Amino acid sequence: MSENRTILLVDDDTAVRHALSIFLNTSGYNVRTYASAEAYLDDVEGGTEGVMLLDLRMPGMSGLELQSELTRRGINIPIIFLSGHSDAEMSVMAIKAGAIGFLEKPFGNGDLLATIREAFSVADDN
Repeated sequence: MSENRTILLVDDDTAVRHALSIFLNTSGYNVRTYASAEAYLDDVEGGTEGVMLLDLRMPGMSGLELQSELTRRGINIPIIFLSGHSDAEMSVMAIKAGAIGFLEKPFGNGDLLATIREAFSVADDN
């Protein structure tokens, strides 16, 4: 069930934001996009509900740094990390810090939707 569910998409790659936004909108999700971790933090009051798709490596604040900052602020939002770089150590760090999933780009649409459903299930249980 995706009706009225919000995805917060934080990725510095304009093409990725655009493509994922279109795909997720057509899959029934509301999507809010941010070009950086800092842009999200500037609007954090507007988006603490839902599931976050978070790029691991971005200029400025990284995805892991944003995850840490959200924890520091007491914001508990399910996070799915997206990465264009295969980095087992970073994925382990992200999961240990509470991320729901870690998808390596390019990933399949089915994998993305399944991971999003899992993240919303976790959120609903909390």
